[in-house]
Amino acid sequence: MKRLQYRIEAGLLFALTGAVSLLPMDRASTLGAWFGRRVLKPLLGRSRRQQANVGIAFPELDEDGRAGIVGRMWENLGRIIFEMGFVVRLRGALGQEHIRVSGIDNVRAAAARGKGVLLVTGHFGNWEVGAPALAHAGITSAVVTRPPNNPHVARWIEKIRGDAGTTEQIAKGSEGLKRIFSLLRKGENVAILVDQHLAEGIPAPFFGRAAMTTHAPATLARKLGAAIVPFTVRRVGGAQFEVIAFPEIPVARSEDADHDVLEATEAINRFVEAEVRRAPEQWLWMHDRWKPVAVLGKRAGRTAG
Repeated sequence: MKRLQYRIEAGLLFALTGAVSLLPMDRASTLGAWFGRRVLKPLLGRSRRQQANVGIAFPELDEDGRAGIVGRMWENLGRIIFEMGFVVRLRGALGQEHIRVSGIDNVRAAAARGKGVLLVTGHFGNWEVGAPALAHAGITSAVVTRPPNNPHVARWIEKIRGDAGTTEQIAKGSEGLKRIFSLLRKGENVAILVDQHLAEGIPAPFFGRAAMTTHAPATLARKLGAAIVPFTVRRVGGAQFEVIAFPEIPVARSEDADHDVLEATEAINRFVEAEVRRAPEQWLWMHDRWKPVAVLGKRAGRTAG
């Protein structure tokens, strides 16, 4: 039954995205916003977690204010789904119409050192736009992913990402970490989404609360001399985007490795928080970002090595 469910879900998704990709991208995106609010939100948006998360980040908002952000989040998610059929084309001429890229010299300067670049980002705007935008500017990278549970959808997304400019897709986990290590050793780029709860991470402040955060970028950068360059995808209106690469986040190499890793991880969280504050409706609030953990303690002390 699960296999049948996956096939039905994938078939509906493929039919829907295939049909809307025949429209102009702006029109498809607008239709996606309607789909997100009128279809996805009633079906999937009943969890109290979304508004509770908004309340943690923006305690000054009343219930209507929190609900407004959640509703617009579902509109943005609907846009993302309906824009998937255009992602590969954004690497070419269509991208010139819909994407503005800035700060790319920050990536090039970091890459010039030859020790690899960790491109850290989050689920902002339409994060799938990042790969074709950077590829069009001559910056390609591998990406660390967690495939969807539906294997048909996972293969579909994998193909889109590959055709859009992603050189390799690395599954999370110990084997994936070894592969990241190898690529950085070769001086290549690796993109990582760093805005979700990670039980194996370290506690770092996020909107004033400790949140378990991946320490992999900071640990790898400190060990290998790789650069950490944050970048974001901002939706600036409809299906128009701005992709921005920011200056490198420095990583100290003192005698206290744990402190160095925690300091850099906190800086990454500050970047994510700033992007969420700028456009909260463009972030995914359904993740349990502040999930309680049994021991927050000094987890950083067992990571830097």
